[in-house]
Amino acid sequence: MKRIDRYILGSFVVAWLVSFVFFTGMYLVIHFFNKMGDLAEASASFESAGWSPFQGLCLYYALNLPFVMVQTAPYTVLMGAMWAAQQMATRNELVPVLIAGISFRRLAVPLLLAGFALALLFAGVREAVLPSIAAERHKLERIYKGKDRDVIKRIRQIPGRSGETIHIREYDVANRIAYDVNVLLPGGRGGGRVRYSAVRWGDNGWQQADDEPAPMEVLRATGLRPSDIDIESRGLLVLGVGELRRLIERYPDRSDLRLLMHAHFAYPLGVVVLLLLGLPLVLKATRRTPFVAAGVSLLLSVAFFATQTVLQDLGGRGEILNPVLGAWLPIILFGAIGLLLFETMGT
Repeated sequence: MKRIDRYILGSFVVAWLVSFVFFTGMYLVIHFFNKMGDLAEASASFESAGWSPFQGLCLYYALNLPFVMVQTAPYTVLMGAMWAAQQMATRNELVPVLIAGISFRRLAVPLLLAGFALALLFAGVREAVLPSIAAERHKLERIYKGKDRDVIKRIRQIPGRSGETIHIREYDVANRIAYDVNVLLPGGRGGGRVRYSAVRWGDNGWQQADDEPAPMEVLRATGLRPSDIDIESRGLLVLGVGELRRLIERYPDRSDLRLLMHAHFAYPLGVVVLLLLGLPLVLKATRRTPFVAAGVSLLLSVAFFATQTVLQDLGGRGEILNPVLGAWLPIILFGAIGLLLFETMGT
């Protein structure tokens, strides 16, 4: 690695850390003051759960921090890279670099590689960490709001893997107990219905949660899992690719599931696309305004994420736009513009 690359990477790491701390701190402050009205109720809920208010708040925000990191990563990476480039322009360091025969494109390479590496890191956090802490985070959110129980009552019909139809009247998310579960068997298996008044999910799958006998092998044969139920409460964004694949097999007609799976793979490339758009606009010796990087980063992020939100919403519905296109079209459109800007960047 050349000395110029080490220098650029060092500047980027510092700028990214400052950007990360700033946006994370801003989120924590805004969120805390928005929740001030619930603080007294939350303190009582934390104490009833065995924590002091301070311990409860620390645990609550510690579990929320990975979600904030993943959501803000594209912008903080873009901000860090553009701020590092802006500082080089402000300190008149770009002119001697160009005189030495190093092009703007060559200067941008370590920033692109570092940004992509961070994007892969956050994609790994999104895949491995977020699903594992989603249930505990949801539990803390419930306690913070002062809710004694977290119950889902409006549950859509769930198809079993062998043609069954599953109806659930009520599901206790925290304790993983489903009440009044009815499994309607397909006609090829003789039809009929098997009812369970209460079943609990444990290490060995579904078990009876009361004394009413019922053949558990029928419920287990459906392949039903808690994630099939509690996604109605926590949402789909916390699921990993493996769980999404399983749900796609169970719900082949749901476009939103297919879109989210492709969005997992598009996530790291979204960061690279933003860098391709932003760096050419800053890596010019004539740009010396300190707020150029922040302003351009904000405008690019708003434009990209607004377009991404609209197209993913259309793709998730599956009526106007294919879910695969909904996930990848923002990358293709903005990526083409970014590559054009990058290739035409001055030397």
